[in-house]
Amino acid sequence: MTAQEFAEDTVVIQTDEPLEYIALISKGSVRASLPYGELQLKMGDVIGISDICFGRHFTTYTTLETTTLLMYPCKTPSDLSDIIYNNHDIALLFATSIIRQACEICDSYVMSTFFSDKLYQYLLESYEEYKSLCLQYAQPAKTLEGLENIKPLVLTDRLEDWNSNYYDALKGLDSQTKALMYQHNPAICLGMLCKASNDIHHIYQVTDAVNSYNSSLSTLLLNSQKLDLFAMLTDLYCSASKSGCDSLALDATISRLTIQLEGNPAIDSLYFQKRINEYKEIISNARMDRKANDAIAEDTPESILKGSAISTLSGSLNTILQYADCPEEISKKFQEKIIAFKQLLDKNADDDHTRKLRMEITKLFYEVYNSIFQLSVKDKNIPTIIKMFLNFGYVDEVLAGIQNATYLYSIADSYCGAPAIGVYTLYEWLNAIYHGLKEPSRNEFDVDYTAYVHEMKVTGQIDSDIEQRMLQDTSQKVMYELHNMVPIVNKVTFGRITTFCPILSEQNILKSMESMMVTPEKITEALDTIRSIDYSAYYHESIYSNEDCKIGKEYIHNELLPDIILMPNVGNRGVMWQEIEGRNRQTHARMMISSFCITDLDVLFIRLTGEYRWEMCKRVQGARWNDVSDPSLTSLYTEYLQFYRKNNDLSTQAKEQVKAALQKAKNNFREVFIRDYLIWILYEGKGSPRLNKVTRGILFQFCPFSKEVRTVLNTNPLYTDLISHYNVKISQAYLHLDKVITKLHAGSYETPEELESELKYLTL
Repeated sequence: MTAQEFAEDTVVIQTDEPLEYIALISKGSVRASLPYGELQLKMGDVIGISDICFGRHFTTYTTLETTTLLMYPCKTPSDLSDIIYNNHDIALLFATSIIRQACEICDSYVMSTFFSDKLYQYLLESYEEYKSLCLQYAQPAKTLEGLENIKPLVLTDRLEDWNSNYYDALKGLDSQTKALMYQHNPAICLGMLCKASNDIHHIYQVTDAVNSYNSSLSTLLLNSQKLDLFAMLTDLYCSASKSGCDSLALDATISRLTIQLEGNPAIDSLYFQKRINEYKEIISNARMDRKANDAIAEDTPESILKGSAISTLSGSLNTILQYADCPEEISKKFQEKIIAFKQLLDKNADDDHTRKLRMEITKLFYEVYNSIFQLSVKDKNIPTIIKMFLNFGYVDEVLAGIQNATYLYSIADSYCGAPAIGVYTLYEWLNAIYHGLKEPSRNEFDVDYTAYVHEMKVTGQIDSDIEQRMLQDTSQKVMYELHNMVPIVNKVTFGRITTFCPILSEQNILKSMESMMVTPEKITEALDTIRSIDYSAYYHESIYSNEDCKIGKEYIHNELLPDIILMPNVGNRGVMWQEIEGRNRQTHARMMISSFCITDLDVLFIRLTGEYRWEMCKRVQGARWNDVSDPSLTSLYTEYLQFYRKNNDLSTQAKEQVKAALQKAKNNFREVFIRDYLIWILYEGKGSPRLNKVTRGILFQFCPFSKEVRTVLNTNPLYTDLISHYNVKISQAYLHLDKVITKLHAGSYETPEELESELKYLTL
């Protein structure tokens, strides 16, 4: 036994570290960060005692003040036995400490299950209250996605009540009885310590299931995609305020929800505060708008302009069909289907009639879209309503909601992407293909336009002359894009494939159009946020040679940001459609998102970037993408997930978490990686460790943090070795390149721009 003093806020033991010793607190206090919660240990408590049967720490211990620990070397129950038999006086302290810890952990479990029951009831009641409020304010009620899958908590391995009672009884024994049991009977003491250690870990496992359940319920109340009850209530508040209704009842409901969220451990406190601030801004804006509306007379220019827009929008469907100049049969049929669709009370119903109607409308929609596009490219003065159709899927003012329609009308003429930085509206993208600036995307079978035309020639459908004409015909290329990429991606970005319909419907507009609108500025900001953490996310490696300068072969990196295409829908998903164009690795990826995005753009682009990293690695590695003899992101991750059970660097708890992640991702390794990449950017990159040691090592090797982030994390022992190895690797690359440049200067050659750029890359 040795005594050691630790300063305040020192991490004494880190989760997943091997068990080397247990320590008695002789002075000060320590915070134990359990897998699910915290526990404060004080003088007389023992840290590490609850992990004695597992050989590895499941808890992180951090000093709360200057603390002195008596360190006892101990790796196994056998070592603990020697300590107890040789130090009878210490046995009582060990037993008392683990009993107190077990009692508090049992209490935490009981509170978690109690919270689950209350949360379940609250969720159901709150959603019913929301629907009642919608009726009260004469607004359409939106569906809370996922609520139908929620059921009361059922545990197959529930903690029996006697466990908690057992430790409470031991804690309540008088000091004389405790001394008799533990000091004078080392065998009883050792048995109780080992039993308590196993029981505590059993509670961890059961609590894991409880907290997963609580998390799934809490996600319906508040989530980063903003498809939650909080968003639905705040959107209802906006609608009620605009209509001039008294919002007192709604205020009370939102306040109760806020209280529920504030004390919920499954809710990220920083994100919760962000949403609260957004809600306060909504309240402030709503009050200002109401005052402004009250001040505006009915005959002001603003009201006249709005009235003019409403008048112009009347009969939008007829305007669109007249412009389209489709065959009469198609126009008539499309009009009939839209009228039938407008009459449906629930346009997202899953009955056969509604589903069939949506499918028929979808097919006709793309025929009309194709016809309008072919006419519009020759029209220098495209009507505003036609622009609304092309960019937003707008068809009818009643279906879209007159308020939404007037807003779209006000922005349609100025709405655009930024092709110079790779952001396109769908119409701009099709125009780029039509004018030969871009090639069509691959189809769902990963076949590009050139291969598609060649296959037609090989199968005898066309001859060589037609093949050559088709390869040059940009109208045919647009047709290929419209028939292959657009229908699939439009459906996927919408997010709810089974209820998809390409026409804009108010029932699918869950928030204000203005707040959901995606702009090039928002996209740039989201990508810059990712690149500030994962600086090499969009860098492509290539080989550079220059015979004039006698440079044979040097590896350099070029950043190629993706092309982003805005699809004409209101949705919540993004699609990483292809990582390169054709077979050229030095081309831009293609990603598609909705023009009006319900979900958080930052989270959406982190997912897309993670998917891009995985697919780009597979593309570079080719057939060896999962061959661990050629280390790469995909090969090491695949090996890690395939053989995690035998990985000695993973604790039992970490292995259970990997198992749960695989189950949640349905054994899709790419999906597991993407979810870990989300954590890597959102948490690890901000100094909040959430991943296990193995995952962190792989990600740091292939998705290293930027210099600014590395500087901040360099003091954290979890990252010190990783950063050190990375610095050695970069220093070697920098030294090699510096020698190449020195050699060029010695030969009186100027440094090529490519090598200068590579030097800058190595300092990021």
